[in-house]
Amino acid sequence: MASNRRLDYLDSLRGIAAMSVVFSHFIELTPLQVYLDWLYFSPGQFGVAVFFAISGMVIPFSLKEEPNAVAKFALSRFFRLYPAYWASLLLAIVSASLFLHRDIDATQVMANISMLQGFFGIPHMFGVYWTLMLEMVFYVSMAGLFVVGLLRLRHTYFVCALLPLALLFAQGAGGVFFGKSWLIPMSYLLSLSVMFFGSMWRDISLNGWGSKNRLPCLAWLALFLLIIGLMLFMVSGGRGRSPDIVIQKYLVSLVLGVLFLMVFSTVIRVRTRWVVYLGAISYSVYLMHPFFLAWIETRLNPAAGFDPLVFVLYVAATLAAASLCYYLIEAPCIRLGRVLKDRLASPRTVPTGA
Repeated sequence: MASNRRLDYLDSLRGIAAMSVVFSHFIELTPLQVYLDWLYFSPGQFGVAVFFAISGMVIPFSLKEEPNAVAKFALSRFFRLYPAYWASLLLAIVSASLFLHRDIDATQVMANISMLQGFFGIPHMFGVYWTLMLEMVFYVSMAGLFVVGLLRLRHTYFVCALLPLALLFAQGAGGVFFGKSWLIPMSYLLSLSVMFFGSMWRDISLNGWGSKNRLPCLAWLALFLLIIGLMLFMVSGGRGRSPDIVIQKYLVSLVLGVLFLMVFSTVIRVRTRWVVYLGAISYSVYLMHPFFLAWIETRLNPAAGFDPLVFVLYVAATLAAASLCYYLIEAPCIRLGRVLKDRLASPRTVPTGA
């Protein structure tokens, strides 16, 4: 069946998204960042948008109607995310101590070990960790919807994708008309909406425009673009305000990331071997690259000018470290998680005569 086919082309999209983040974070340390400001586009934000949409396409469907389903899901996610994350956290501690010369705050480290630091207002050891916090929110949402029996209902994802947009609009209106501050950051709400959209889009990616999700996806996209358009107007000098280039870049990059996913998961599907490999190690790439950025920023003064050789070495070091992390930590822990899941699935036998 089409729904059982492996979404292998998503690995390529993960690889492209990861390298977009790696490229963007390096460029932002150099004088070339002025060109990205001029274009109102951030490759890093674009890559994160693609990552979020792919999570939506994959994560909900790993919850199966079977005994201990939520426990198996939690095991799978734990061993998929935490071991590699802890390796990255160790590098973050080394980076803070050796490169950035910051005092190591035990409370901050302990909170970061949990991956939940953002919920308590504690800074991330590496800035990229904020996306993992949102992934956790999405996972918990999926488990909750599964427990109450809503996960497989046709319109669940559509409603869940609309709720963040509605809250975003309400907060924006409150800020414009009543001077209220935002309770939930715009990026969090938009990212969650994109994840739920990805869950709807999966069926179109697999089965084409004959999917029953065609109209919900188009309706979400129309509302999404409308709200993005209104927000761009608000932050680009509308209503007498000064332009906010940072938010403009984020919004444009988010839209381009969603459109990119739509095209490259349907019309154009990249299955080039080395790009697929980048997708396999993409999580480790995402976690490892800030360590090398910290070293470059503190030791090589990239603000003085863009050095192609330094950039190449940075990419090479990131890919090498990510490959080691994947083969020595990430992949073995994923296999361990599968073994433990299988044990949950196997009924315990009671000895005869007990």
